[in-house]
Amino acid sequence: MNYADFKKLLNLILQRLQLEDFEVNQLLRRSEFWKFYSDRFERIRILLPQKIFNTMGSYIKQDVDILKDDGSDPTEICIFDFGEWFVVEFFRGRCSETRLFPKNSKNQQILFGQNQLSVKQIRSLGGDTHDHAYLWQYYCCQ
Repeated sequence: MNYADFKKLLNLILQRLQLEDFEVNQLLRRSEFWKFYSDRFERIRILLPQKIFNTMGSYIKQDVDILKDDGSDPTEICIFDFGEWFVVEFFRGRCSETRLFPKNSKNQQILFGQNQLSVKQIRSLGGDTHDHAYLWQYYCCQ
């Protein structure tokens, strides 16, 4: 999967789901932010809530995984492999954020090797957290 696949999936989500205006804005901003780093991705993993996958499954051409339901707010998650770091983007919801994890065998096994992941499971790994508050892009880049 590459950035073009990622962008197509976000566009599909924007077209097919009835989202609140703030959620549409969140997805558009995240998409614009990540395009500047697309040439640095070694691989991407996308996780969708079951309900969203069920709604859009027949339209999805990319390889995506289903998030295990743990009661968290629905969100799409993208895991970017940047070589030395794994970056996990929680795209929507009250707890949208970006988490950075060092690339090690434990994180690689969990983030790219485990079949079923949940929002809480990923958050329990810790990582360097950047919420999407004012100037989040600047601080995340730093």
